[in-house]
Amino acid sequence: MTILTMPLATPRRLLLFFSTLATLSVGGFLAIESWLVYKRDLASVESNLEAQATLLTEHAELAFTTARQVLADIEWEQNRQAMQQYLSSRPLYQRILGTPLFGGLFVANAEGDVIFTAKKFPADFDVLAQGALYQAHRQGAYDVVGWPLTLGESDRQMIPVSHRLVDRNGEFAGFAVVLLQAEYFRDFYDRVINDSELRIGMFHRDGTVLILHPSPLAERPTSQHELSALFTAKAADTLLVSSPVDGQDRIAAFRNMDMYPVTMAASYSYAAFIEDLLPAFRRNAILFLIFTGGVILAWVLIDRALRVAVKAREATTGAQRRQQETLQLCHAIAHNLPNGRVFVIERGYRYAFVEGRLWQDHPDYNPQAMVGKTIREVFPADHAARLESLVDTALAGREGEQEIIFQQRVFKAFATPLRNESGQVLRCLLLTQEITRLKEDQKALEMLNQELDRLARTDSLLGISNRRELDRHLESEWSRGSREGHPLALLLIDVDCFKHYNDVYGHPAGDNSLQQVASVLSEAIRRPGDLAARYGGEEMAVLLPHTEMDGALNIAQRIHELLAERNIPFAASPVSDRVTVSIGAASMLPVTGQASQQLIDRADQALYRAKANGRSRTEAYREKEAN
Repeated sequence: MTILTMPLATPRRLLLFFSTLATLSVGGFLAIESWLVYKRDLASVESNLEAQATLLTEHAELAFTTARQVLADIEWEQNRQAMQQYLSSRPLYQRILGTPLFGGLFVANAEGDVIFTAKKFPADFDVLAQGALYQAHRQGAYDVVGWPLTLGESDRQMIPVSHRLVDRNGEFAGFAVVLLQAEYFRDFYDRVINDSELRIGMFHRDGTVLILHPSPLAERPTSQHELSALFTAKAADTLLVSSPVDGQDRIAAFRNMDMYPVTMAASYSYAAFIEDLLPAFRRNAILFLIFTGGVILAWVLIDRALRVAVKAREATTGAQRRQQETLQLCHAIAHNLPNGRVFVIERGYRYAFVEGRLWQDHPDYNPQAMVGKTIREVFPADHAARLESLVDTALAGREGEQEIIFQQRVFKAFATPLRNESGQVLRCLLLTQEITRLKEDQKALEMLNQELDRLARTDSLLGISNRRELDRHLESEWSRGSREGHPLALLLIDVDCFKHYNDVYGHPAGDNSLQQVASVLSEAIRRPGDLAARYGGEEMAVLLPHTEMDGALNIAQRIHELLAERNIPFAASPVSDRVTVSIGAASMLPVTGQASQQLIDRADQALYRAKANGRSRTEAYREKEAN
């Protein structure tokens, strides 16, 4: 034997080299796998937090917009008696007291005296009327989101949203304040939060904490400067940060509202994130220790066998016994691999060694039955071809890996070349690991992300696209129309006298009527490229690519007809005895370099003319009329 004629130091050095190489290879592979798991799970958490921040921002924007609509409906009258009668009207009281979001409403005059209140809980508004909000509005501020406060004996936290009132001469005439209940937002967050480590925060842009849910067990003095600097640097961001609220490291995503100085943030404890990864890290560490221990033990045994062989070349029996011990060690290492097998495959795709666990005990896949057979004698032709390709890569001296689906289970297969003392590759080592559960978890996560993306593009009340999706779709179709030379049409739809409808029937009925109008728009459009969206408040829009004015007017007429079939009662309407809409239609050929806002402006002018001409009608933008 060649190994017995060379100096003992040479095979020992080779053995040490390959043992070290194998240990480092396995350790490196497990370290890379741990790092990839960390990066994958971190990206998943960040993606979920971004989706949460978007959803929370849309919810908060809807709440603040609802408050702003109430404030916009309060108009200052020089005749104070007439204004008092309007403020004290039953619909306004029902609007405030019947909406869970609102805690109350009060109006103060230019001297800071409270002239009207509508409140759900006992509270003294005189202190608030002379406070910072009064000073801010007196100095010229129109819309203010105030700091959180607690009024009277109630421990309910409120967020004030106020609006400056002016008289007919444009002079300061007082201000109106709607109080938003923090408990309303907390109840919503309780429904959203499905993880104890997830925290939701609502912050003023100056760094003031408006709502923190759930509150940390141990708070530290919040640094408004740090929070303000963070929120003003970018409109939205996802980052790993030491929280200025409780000092813990957290994975956070935040978004600034477009119309209000308010920021919504969702964060997850970095310590909890690492804790979730520890089982995988511990598993890899245990595997590495088992493998390293096996390599060390194998090295010791083989080294001892070499020493005996060199001293007693004739003692072949002892050498065979030690080879059997080494083989038993390989079996022991293979049996410690979870849900996987170890294969040694020779040229010709023949199994020389098979050991490990498999999900089923079919006799064709028994390790003893597989040894000596070729891959094609064990597996079907299509699976055998993929395994042979992986083995060819290893026999060519390169490592390779593949995912293989076999009998409705997913396996990760890794192949690495096995070299002899002269460096030739005569066999390869093939490791397989079942990852079916991992793939199922990945698919479930992808489906969740798709659903969150759909929710981010849809108006939560009406079930049609929201304003953000409309703007994105408009820019996309404008660019495509300018490239391909196709016209683009837009319908702006306004529900006639909707404020009066809400005053008569209440907000729940108003929401229902808006939902039916949105359903009519969805029914009126037929092509996949057409888009129905909420434009703002009771206004909606229909975007029609590849559409001239005649086609847009046909869609508008269909909307009127379908809405008439719905026959939504509106006895108090000055236009009709049912709910009607006014529609402004515009169509133009997009031109590169021009802004898509021109199409919106034209449709808006047509809508204005439709409302001015008696409502419940469609008006088309005409170039000659505009000039």
